[in-house]
Amino acid sequence: ATSSINLLLYKQFVMLKADDWLRDVDYYMGIGERWQQYVDYLLDKNIKTNVGLVANSLDPDYPWPGDNQWSEFVQYSLEVYDTGLVDFFNHGYDHSGEGEDDWTEFYNRPYDWQKEHLELANELAYEVLGITMVAFGAPFNGLDDTTVDVIDESSVTQLWVYGPPSVSEKSVLDRITG
Repeated sequence: ATSSINLLLYKQFVMLKADDWLRDVDYYMGIGERWQQYVDYLLDKNIKTNVGLVANSLDPDYPWPGDNQWSEFVQYSLEVYDTGLVDFFNHGYDHSGEGEDDWTEFYNRPYDWQKEHLELANELAYEVLGITMVAFGAPFNGLDDTTVDVIDESSVTQLWVYGPPSVSEKSVLDRITG
């Protein structure tokens, strides 16, 4: 006689999503002190995290040319990424919009605007840091149908962080709250 049993094994994980990795021109490393504390804690505990990179920080002329902590920011970002514990996702180019909702970079903005901002962020991450950001998370989680089109057309983006479930062709990490 033989007997068999099917075992289903699941890997369970928790994703730490943190926003906004951006350059602080007033801090000597180019990144804010709270970010440094966060990274140091993760390194000490060997915990992985996903961090939303605001890509205009990778522009050497932002917010002004010259002594703006750009090289320090780039060096520290690379060091953090090279630990293998921090993965950057595309969190927009600059969080900007137009008019009174000037922070909604991917909500109620024209197709060309959204596409340009997504692609510019991806290009800067690749050109400056040498990394491909395969995930996208909209600033303030603000997105619309145009955003879905832009993300679905992206050959780089493979994953949405808090995207619209069952609407996009891409894989979506849904937010579970409660």
